Amino acid sequence: MARCGSENRLVVHAPYAEQAPWVAPVPGDPRVVSADERVSVLSGTALTAYTTAQDTTGKFTATPAGTVTDPRLAGADRPGAVAEADVVVTWTGAAAVAVDVVRRRVAWTAPATSPPVLAEGQVLLAGPGGFTTRPASTGTPVGTVTAADVPAGAALSRVGRLVVVSGGGRLAAYG
Repeated sequence: MARCGSENRLVVHAPYAEQAPWVAPVPGDPRVVSADERVSVLSGTALTAYTTAQDTTGKFTATPAGTVTDPRLAGADRPGAVAEADVVVTWTGAAAVAVDVVRRRVAWTAPATSPPVLAEGQVLLAGPGGFTTRPASTGTPVGTVTAADVPAGAALSRVGRLVVVSGGGRLAAYG
């Protein structure tokens, strides 16, 4: 993101080419929440996804793929969004909210006490009673690890079958 006068602009660069960036004005008070093949920008309760590509002349471009506006996205401007295929999972501080950017809808929500992490192709969440892993597309838990007293806002990671947590002045592994 860049600010030019009173206007916010999304600036997208080609990752490996020395080309002029693609630039577009973005309304509101935006924040980039994920960036890979799609760049996702959150502004208030609206999430806009841009698909990045090179055009026929080799110039790098970003095309709006769609915007989802939903009150459940309020507060999701915190760090820690992840993207898997067509789904962006954000964190509001109390819940994970998954947005299907192609279908332009909220796909699922789940209680979450920490930002989501992508681990082995699944979304890893800390929530009441422990941790769950879920496919980004459905949000249905496919694995659980029971744990008590996980610090809110902790950073999560997965090492094999262990969930590693760093936060609240401690480092712990659950599994």
